[in-house]
Amino acid sequence: MTLLAQSPQILLRKLRPDDLDAFLAYRSDAQVARYQNWEKMSRDRALGFLNAVARDPVFTPGAWSQIAIADPADTLLGDMGLKLSENRTEVELGITLARAHWGKGLAKTAMRLCIDLVWSDTPAQAIRCWGDQRNTRSVALMRSLGMTHLGTETTDVVEEAFILHRPEAG
Repeated sequence: MTLLAQSPQILLRKLRPDDLDAFLAYRSDAQVARYQNWEKMSRDRALGFLNAVARDPVFTPGAWSQIAIADPADTLLGDMGLKLSENRTEVELGITLARAHWGKGLAKTAMRLCIDLVWSDTPAQAIRCWGDQRNTRSVALMRSLGMTHLGTETTDVVEEAFILHRPEAG
């Protein structure tokens, strides 16, 4: 297991092929996918994706990385997408949790761990997140993490944009 960060409740690690069944389960859940912009994956395509992200390094400039959110028993609960900008100044961050784990504070714990990982492993000065305006829990999560609301952006959906700046060295 390639462990990236941990708390008593959450492990952040590389996704891997043996996550396939759990990955497909939450990614196929219409309520989870409602606020995401992905297409449903076949089993073969999902396995190919998991094999690729298991090999790919995290924080490659200009490329998306997907990392696993797991419980202490190493069961997959969700995943996070991270994209370090080409110039390495910002990271885009997104999170998905299986519906069975909503409302338990796990997303906030995972986000905090991931934010610390960004600050420790990259020179990025800011983290940007977007949340579908209809996803009030996601928007509330970003606010609770101290992110600054930048406004509303309209693409295929109406999204709330947030930014978190690197804390000043004390």
